[in-house]
Amino acid sequence: MKTVSVAYKNLLASEAGSQCVCIRIITEDGLKYGFTTWDTGFDYEFITVTDSIGSVYFTPQNSFEPSDTSSSADLGVDNLEIIGVVDGLGGADLSAGVFNNAEVTVFRVDPLNLAAGEMIEKRGYIGEISIVDDKYVCEIITSAAYTRRNVGLVTSPTCRVRRFCDNQCKLSLASFTHAGVNAG
Repeated sequence: MKTVSVAYKNLLASEAGSQCVCIRIITEDGLKYGFTTWDTGFDYEFITVTDSIGSVYFTPQNSFEPSDTSSSADLGVDNLEIIGVVDGLGGADLSAGVFNNAEVTVFRVDPLNLAAGEMIEKRGYIGEISIVDDKYVCEIITSAAYTRRNVGLVTSPTCRVRRFCDNQCKLSLASFTHAGVNAG
């Protein structure tokens, strides 16, 4: 179920007004980033959700597009990718891991009537970031998927080592290595 203010529900029912998509990113260090599909920037603070983040400035970014989302009512894993949004963030910060596990909220507002509130589409965390066709692609891991990830060591009854062929492992890397000649 989406979180929507009463005023925003009325706005949707009247089919009046404008809508834009916004993406709020909060890093683990508390840095705030906001992006919007609207043509001018604006400050916005959530109305329907109480959090300690406060107001965030949303920069116009016509170069991002949230992918189609998949949702289920049975706590199945939702999925969402955001393509191009991180162009405004910088490749060096992405490579350095500044945005790993950053909190992400995708929502809609009427930028001409911000007092109407927001409709939150998805909340989650940034997962894998990759570059496809000269665009950054951020995988958004929703809360349901985030709780299903492995934390700590994963072992099996037949093998309890942390890394293949390390000091704890009884196997030798040399027995699994083969030198070849490139015929090219």
